[in-house]
Amino acid sequence: MPTLSLTASPPYQPAWRNRPSQPPSTMVAYCDVDDRPTVFVAGAVLDAIAAATSEWAPDEAIGFLAGRVFEDQWGYWTLVLGSTDCKHAKRSRVTVETIDRDLLELDAWYSRDALGLDRIGWWHSHYELGVSHYSGVDLKNQALWCEKPWQVGLLVVVEDGETAIRCYQGPDSVAIGSLHPHTEATCEVVSLADAVELTAPSQRPSLRRRLVGAIRRAERIALQAACITMVAAGGAARRFVLAVGAGVYSFGVTLVTGHAPVWRPKTADRLEAPA
Repeated sequence: MPTLSLTASPPYQPAWRNRPSQPPSTMVAYCDVDDRPTVFVAGAVLDAIAAATSEWAPDEAIGFLAGRVFEDQWGYWTLVLGSTDCKHAKRSRVTVETIDRDLLELDAWYSRDALGLDRIGWWHSHYELGVSHYSGVDLKNQALWCEKPWQVGLLVVVEDGETAIRCYQGPDSVAIGSLHPHTEATCEVVSLADAVELTAPSQRPSLRRRLVGAIRRAERIALQAACITMVAAGGAARRFVLAVGAGVYSFGVTLVTGHAPVWRPKTADRLEAPA
């Protein structure tokens, strides 16, 4: 009988190809510290994850990315060409978690719609949280889903109705490019070396977004006032202030979004700043 021997598969080696100095008209390029384009993201991907963020707001959204990775004399560079939205994830305003059904559908997506593309990374959102960077939990998730130095994570940040997208690379969550203000079909180079925050093209936010932003700001002001009042008031007055504040806030959110807010306890350690 013939003797069969098993050999380990060779490690993945990206194809050798020179990166373009400027992104195509349908992409956004995020640059490294040497101002070289390192991550190219298709405009359709940015539009898709921004739309999914709005769909699941005010809860967090999450999904995964597909594309291609190449290597040249300066190192790895990545193309992000596709994205998926985990529709069955357990989510709240401050946390989101995928379930087994999402991962099964993810495998099917890579085998069907993203056939021939590499597993590039993941994305998620922070909606009106006042946190425009990765939290401590996000850093751990990045290390889990982006083990390779060319894999990336995209963070969709929505504050006061304005959407911006930040890019992180590799298991150490290296920031690539500045916080990029997102407008549909906007394709530019995002430079980290200049450390200049780009200004989004003129686009008036929708009435709903402006109202939601106003409610969020009023919520923060009311919360501060309620805390001051409760310090000086007795037990009955405290309960009255909390009840009135919750009722006014619920009415405002229901009026704008069409559904009542779901009250969940916030987890402070989920919003810790990265070390």
